[in-house]
Order: sequence, then structure tokens, then C-alpha cells
Amino acid sequence: MILSSSTNVQIESKHLQIGFVPFITSNSYQTQLTEQLTQLGVRVFALDGGDYFLPWVAWRMNLKVVHIHWLDTFYWGKNTFRSYLKLSLFIAGLIFLKLTGIKIVWTVHNLKRHECLNPRLEKICTSAVAKFSHRLIVHCDIAKTKITESFPFMPSEKVVVVPHGNYIGQYDNKIKKKEARKVLGISDSSFVFLFLGQVRAYKGIIDLIEAFKQLDEAENTTLLIAGKVVKDSVGKDIQAHVGDSNKIYLNLANIKDEEIQLYMNCADIVVFPYKNVLTSGAVILAMSFAKPCIASKVGCIENTLDSDGAYLYESDDPSGLLTALQAALQERTRMSEMGQHNYVTVKQWDWSILAKDTHAVYLDSVKKR
Repeated sequence: MILSSSTNVQIESKHLQIGFVPFITSNSYQTQLTEQLTQLGVRVFALDGGDYFLPWVAWRMNLKVVHIHWLDTFYWGKNTFRSYLKLSLFIAGLIFLKLTGIKIVWTVHNLKRHECLNPRLEKICTSAVAKFSHRLIVHCDIAKTKITESFPFMPSEKVVVVPHGNYIGQYDNKIKKKEARKVLGISDSSFVFLFLGQVRAYKGIIDLIEAFKQLDEAENTTLLIAGKVVKDSVGKDIQAHVGDSNKIYLNLANIKDEEIQLYMNCADIVVFPYKNVLTSGAVILAMSFAKPCIASKVGCIENTLDSDGAYLYESDDPSGLLTALQAALQERTRMSEMGQHNYVTVKQWDWSILAKDTHAVYLDSVKKR
């Protein structure tokens, strides 16, 4: 499937035409970037990353740049043979793009798939994309270091840092804390820790539950966990660890866009107990709602948050998460101040500015032979 950008703005052929692949219509990152690039005169085509031969699509659409976002669609099939066939077709396509002068840009949202079933295929795919891409975009300096270490054959100047854009104004944010808590059935006087997002093993939710249970029982606290379970076994493990606790609220279902404000504005602080991650849009979302955070120092999180707006801890410290939860409770009067600090920080990562940086990457790539 091939879609034109959502704005359908007619732009003269002399302007840059690029293709996002794969394009996920529900992904705010891509829709916001598309909108702002269009304002700069770039025509964006949304490609679904199917079984077609990528160069054929690029030639047909007269693309100057193919901008790759996520890779699993190019190597994941119903069986091993199909997976290798898809990957072979994809790599052949990259070579053809390279030979015909169509530039390749890869935004490295994740270095590894979180639930990878075939690390060998994934390694072949990521190495090929790193090799044949003219530029790689990452969202922080830590990510750039990790990428250059992972692909030592690649010159570091190929990797460009463009921060992740904010989500200010993209979601409803009108409901007040008191009303949100009434809807969710949570006491006004309780101190609420929130985990919001897809429920996956690498996000450390069970660690969060166990750390929360170690807090002083006398404290009026609530742990709110909301998000869709990606794998049923993970959801069952979480429910088993929660047990009969009346302080932990679970909503293991998909949270609609219009419901995000309900959970964010109910919470005093948002927790990210991730075991590993490269980039986290969820952290950007919490900051966009002016929320203080608790987070492990993994990936770009350490470059995104600081001690004025978050309680950060080492991911390999067994007591780090508990200590952070306790610190937030002890300093509960700082929550509003910390949240405002995060809001001011994330506000500078405006999509119009980041689109200009991305556009500059395209232009620089097109100039290269």
C-alpha cells in the first residue's frame, strides 16, 4: 500500500520527495514529523513496508530519499524460509537504491527488537542498513555512542543527533487531578505512582510492583499500571505479583488517546523501570504533561531527564528503584516544581525545529555521491 502524506499538499516536482517506511498512521512521531516536513516543502510518501521491491516503489514515486524507521517488517515472516527470503529481497533493494543514487536514511528508534525471536536475522538486517545508509538519525549522544560501537565499520560522522519531538498539545489535557481520580476511583489524598504504556517484559513492571510493595504500609500510596499487554504470559505474571494488594490498580488494556490525560493527571509521578531501551517516547509524553519521573539510566533516558525533574537510578542497582520511590515520597512537595522543569525542558524539542534538522540531513545526503 502506498499513501500520500495526510495533507495532500501539491508541491512542485523540484522539491524533495521522500518515503517513510514503514509508516504507522497511529504513530504520533511520524505524523508530526510528516506534517512539519510538508510545511518545509518536502513531499512525504507513506510506505507500508510490505513485500514489494523497495527500489521499484522509490523509482515509481520519484523519491530522492528513502527514510527507514523500523526494521522487523523487512525480515520477519511466517517461517524461517520466508524470513530469510524477505531479508534477502530487502538487502538486494538497499543495494539497488545505493547503486541508483537514491539515498537511504535510517532513524534508529531501537537497536534491537524488544522481543526478538531470531537475533541472527536481526543482526544481519541492522548491519546491512547501517552499511548502506547515507545517514543514521539518533535521538541523543548516548545513542550515537552505542550505534558507533555496534557498527565499528561505520564512520561516526554518518550518525546525526536529532532529538525526539515533544507531545505538547497533541493529546487532550483538560481534566483536573481531582476529577481524574474520581473517574478512576483513587483517593484524593493518595500519592500515586503511574506506569503507562505497552506492558512488555523489558519494561521492568514486575520489579516496580515488588519495589512498591516494600514501601512503608503506613504511607497512603497507590501504584497505577495501565497499558496493553503485548504477551499474555507477561500479563499473567504481573497479576500474580500484584496478588490481593488493594494499593495496586491494574488496567491491562489498550489506553485510547483521549484517555491518556486521565492517567497522567491522576498521577503524582510517572515511573519508567526499564531494563533496556534506546529511545523512549513515553518519557517525552510524561514530560509533555509536566510530570516528574522516576527512571533507570538506560539509553537516551539519561540524556533526556536530569535530577531537577527526575529520580534516576542505575538499572543494575537492586535497591535503586526502591530508593527512588522512597525519595519521591519524602519529597512529595517538589512534584509540581519537578514537573514544570520537565515541561520547560521538553518544550524546546519542537517538531518544527526538529523537522528542519531532519530536512538538513536529507539535503546533506542528497549532495553526497
